[in-house]
Amino acid sequence: MVTKKGDAGNWFWQRWLDVLEGETDEGRFTRGRRYANNGSILSQTIAPGKLKGRVEGSEAAPYKVSIRVLLPDDNQWETVLQAIRNQPLRLSRLLAGQWPPEAEDLFAAASIELVPELDLELLSCDCEDWYGDAPCKHLIALWYSFGQQVSSDPFKLFALYGRDRDEVLAAVGLPGPQSSIGLEPAATLKVAPPTLPAASNEQLWQPGPALLGFSTQLVPLKGESPSLTRLGEPPFWSGDFAAALRPAYEQVSKRTVLWLVKALKASADVAGKEYKGDEYEDKDEADQRDEIAAYEDEDADEEDN
Repeated sequence: MVTKKGDAGNWFWQRWLDVLEGETDEGRFTRGRRYANNGSILSQTIAPGKLKGRVEGSEAAPYKVSIRVLLPDDNQWETVLQAIRNQPLRLSRLLAGQWPPEAEDLFAAASIELVPELDLELLSCDCEDWYGDAPCKHLIALWYSFGQQVSSDPFKLFALYGRDRDEVLAAVGLPGPQSSIGLEPAATLKVAPPTLPAASNEQLWQPGPALLGFSTQLVPLKGESPSLTRLGEPPFWSGDFAAALRPAYEQVSKRTVLWLVKALKASADVAGKEYKGDEYEDKDEADQRDEIAAYEDEDADEEDN
């Protein structure tokens, strides 16, 4: 865990500390940080709009601490969720335990505080140091510890704001647990094993009747790769990232077509049939055949060299 101010690799944690230090005086902040890092927080519970904890102090019984935050409404949530849907890289960062660099702006667009400020009217602690004028060291300890957790697990802050991890993932289009989509647990499903016909070694590699008339169209990808355009420009790259990777994607596409052609030829040879190439019904048949033949020639030239 982080034990001192300033984690150069986590801007969110630094932002959390900056806000928290402005909530109280230096003495209470220092003691609260020490409590957070020496195991004095005995328990923590996250519920929509409320963080509760038990913090060990000078008395025999631990202190009961509660921090409440205002919950965003459905429209505010939809603004945040739509921003995540629009840019898959943001979701990838969240799933990896990282906050996207633009997260604060996204939350601000929805009028939500990414790092909630402590509202004195929404705090409580049963210690003698809590007078309601500034957060006590036990409140600071709980909020400091929670900030450490949220800096590497963003979904805990989402849970405090009223949407847990499964709800967020379902809202942005990822499947949630089976129970959330009405399926029975896998252990209760009864599926009869398929009955496979007996086959000899010679028959193993031969296509069945359903595949005898099956034709394929092996065509390299035309135009921009969807993967490059949907992910957007990465923060570590200066310039047109898609243009830089385009030649590699084109080469992979060509190699894939060539590999599939060779695989189909090999399959036909094993089955004792003549491979006649792909069957096309569109007007570009000749061009497509010439293109595949050119890939084969390129591959042969590279092998000779």
